[in-house]
Amino acid sequence: MNITYNLRKPQIKTTLIANLLLSITSIFYLVVAILNQVGTINLFNPQSFIQNSIMISMTW
Repeated sequence: MNITYNLRKPQIKTTLIANLLLSITSIFYLVVAILNQVGTINLFNPQSFIQNSIMISMTW
């Protein structure tokens, strides 16, 4: 069994995608938490939160 065969198996592919999404969302929430600690983002103000999340995604 080589790597391409393993990647074609749907179960392994979905776990890879799920792990990738999980790591992306955890990194995003970590950044949000850090910026919230600094005071850049006010989570109770939706407009500023949306603006800051757009800025974060643009800097990535």
